[in-house]
Amino acid sequence: MKNDSTVKHAMVKKRTLKQIIHSLFFIMFRNYAMVVVAFAILTGLIFVQLYSRSAIEANKDLLIKQAESIAKRVSVFVDDEDYITYPSFLEVLEELKNIDVWIIANPKSPMPKKYTNIDVTKENQPEIASLFDSAFAGESGAVDIHSDTYGANYIFTSVPIISTKSNKIMGAVFVNQISESQNIIINRSFTIIVISTLIALLFSLIFAVFLARKLSHPISIMRKTALRLADEDYEAHTNITEGGELGELAAAIDSLSDRLKEADNERKNLEQMRLDFFANVSHELRTPITVVRAYSETLLDGIIEDEATKAEYYDKMLTECKSMERLVGDLLVLSKMQNPDFVLEKEPINLVQVFSDILRGGSALAREKNVKINFTTADEVLLMYGDYDRIRQMFMVIVDNAIKFSNDNGDIDITINKYCASGIDSEFRTTLSGDTYINSGYKLFVSIRDNGVGISESELPHIFEKFYKSKLRQNAKGSGLGLAIARQIALKHDGSTEVESKKGEGTKFKFEFNELTLE
Repeated sequence: MKNDSTVKHAMVKKRTLKQIIHSLFFIMFRNYAMVVVAFAILTGLIFVQLYSRSAIEANKDLLIKQAESIAKRVSVFVDDEDYITYPSFLEVLEELKNIDVWIIANPKSPMPKKYTNIDVTKENQPEIASLFDSAFAGESGAVDIHSDTYGANYIFTSVPIISTKSNKIMGAVFVNQISESQNIIINRSFTIIVISTLIALLFSLIFAVFLARKLSHPISIMRKTALRLADEDYEAHTNITEGGELGELAAAIDSLSDRLKEADNERKNLEQMRLDFFANVSHELRTPITVVRAYSETLLDGIIEDEATKAEYYDKMLTECKSMERLVGDLLVLSKMQNPDFVLEKEPINLVQVFSDILRGGSALAREKNVKINFTTADEVLLMYGDYDRIRQMFMVIVDNAIKFSNDNGDIDITINKYCASGIDSEFRTTLSGDTYINSGYKLFVSIRDNGVGISESELPHIFEKFYKSKLRQNAKGSGLGLAIARQIALKHDGSTEVESKKGEGTKFKFEFNELTLE
């Protein structure tokens, strides 16, 4: 186990590249980084697309406004038949940067040709034929297309030239701009977005490292703690106090550690009890077996010829056999009582009748020591739910000990009372021979007191332990199992047991059980 543990911890310390890649920290960092990168790219693409469309639409509106302004000026020149100033106006238009201005006459109601600055029609400009139709119909328009004629992306806008005098559409103003200048602006914006995204990504990844560390560190501690627990080091604790699911998991591991420690201590105690049990059984059986063997060998060798001596040997052998039989019987009873699956044959029984039966059986031993037994009961019928034989066995052990440890000419007081108690399960019921019995709400109190040798304060906590026997001569022939059996019987009947005793002043056993009554 220790070698396996050393190898395991050595493997934990030496982390390979594969282990690092599959570690929780790396997985969390990688996934977070992928999400951040994907989010940054998607956000950048959407922003650039929206910005591009917004910029183009804004530029279209600006070009249309410019075209409308030019159309009004041209209309004034045409209506005033101003041929002198107009050429200067055209020269100003030609000097405008980044845009081209076309002034075109309406074929159906043409203005003088001298007011046009280019001779184009929708036939030789098929890409923007729709703008010709809309302009000569009195509507403004704009398109963003790739012009095969000019081999570039263009924004074309058209505005009709309407005479203020005749209100006729004399022509149209086309303001055109190559989209490359707009693309330059968009590309610059995209560069700024990319740089901003990379900076944000860097800070996000730093935060990802911090977050992954914060989440993976407690899990790493819990992993190390689990490995220590697997190595049976039940002192291991995570000592993590943070809240949330990780804190709850750490608390569960610490609770498991405490329970494993308790279970291990209990296992060790049970193992020690098992060893003590076998040692005690071996000790208890060794003496009678040795005696029986010695007498049997003596008789078998024919050394003893006197019949009276032989009979005495046989009698001692029989006594030792009975002692072993009683010990084995007590062990079987105790084993049954301690088995949680063992079911008693319970029924409503009268405690007064139980003690009447006990007193008849124990009177012979009491007479030998001239011990007087005083029995007092609150009623002639005091019922409880239990196994008659086991209850009789339990109280017989106590009464037998009371007589055994009483002084000659002493007294034993047995009292059965009842008192009202709270917290008794009133829903309990059982039926026997057509009668239904339920808890009465009272407790039965049984007291058995002697004025014998008593029990010392140091011995009192151990009297219910298996094979525990005092060194008094009255206990020389006991098996040390009687009181252990009595307590187990009381527990099987949901009863309580208490003992009061002082050296030289006697002992008092007290029992409590739930009382039954007819419904």
